[in-house]
Amino acid sequence: MRDKLLQSLCVIVVLNAFAVIFLKIIHQPEEKKLPNCRASLTQLHTALKMYALEEGKLPSAVTSGEQWADFLVSNGFISDTRQLRCPEDGSLDYDDSESVKSSFRINPEALGKTWEEIAKMNTWLLEEREPFHDGWRIAIHTNGETKAFEEGPKNGR
Repeated sequence: MRDKLLQSLCVIVVLNAFAVIFLKIIHQPEEKKLPNCRASLTQLHTALKMYALEEGKLPSAVTSGEQWADFLVSNGFISDTRQLRCPEDGSLDYDDSESVKSSFRINPEALGKTWEEIAKMNTWLLEEREPFHDGWRIAIHTNGETKAFEEGPKNGR
């Protein structure tokens, strides 16, 4: 009798643990979602940092921050162009002059700056071009932290 009671108690504890884990996954804040986009942004942040440290600064000749992916690819800082995409994003059918398509855009204020200057900016470095995730975008700050934010006038990076 005592063994059956212990078994029943163990089953209840395990089921409760699974319920708690399940509810945490379902009700996690937006900042915990989009792990693939976050991974891509983190890799790109590292590539930009390596470029800036090796070359002394980010290039300033990038037109309005729209061709930033080209210099990472052409200089060997990105070997797999899939890193330039958020897997959850839709098609990359953009009407601009980029030869390398990316889900993300660079903060034009970072162009032409050294990494020390960029790190002091305390603002976003890269962000998604479009809010593909039910009105949410994801950005990475100059300090390497990623943040999901909802589109709208009061919301921001």
